Amino acid sequence: MKTKFLTLVVALFIGAVSYAGCTVTTDCGTFEFPNETSVSVSTQSAPEGVLITVRGANGNVLLRRTCSSGSVSSNCSSGGGGDVDICDILPPFLADLYGCND
Repeated sequence: MKTKFLTLVVALFIGAVSYAGCTVTTDCGTFEFPNETSVSVSTQSAPEGVLITVRGANGNVLLRRTCSSGSVSSNCSSGGGGDVDICDILPPFLADLYGCND
């Protein structure tokens, strides 16, 4: 019974973590970055309008678009992003149940 309960708790936690990511909304559209935990957005005047640059937490350019205006909003969820390995989040006393110490 304990194992079933703990499996359910871990599954719910992984589900919550896997939906983490960031969304950036501009006049050009809405862009999702599911593997990012934070983004920074900069704008710069350009002959065609406003150049919008979105960078990830590691500084890599994720998006560069020229839009008619510099209206930008961003939102990141509080969880982590990317692939989740259950062995990375399990407490040591549960690791053997899931074969993490093999």
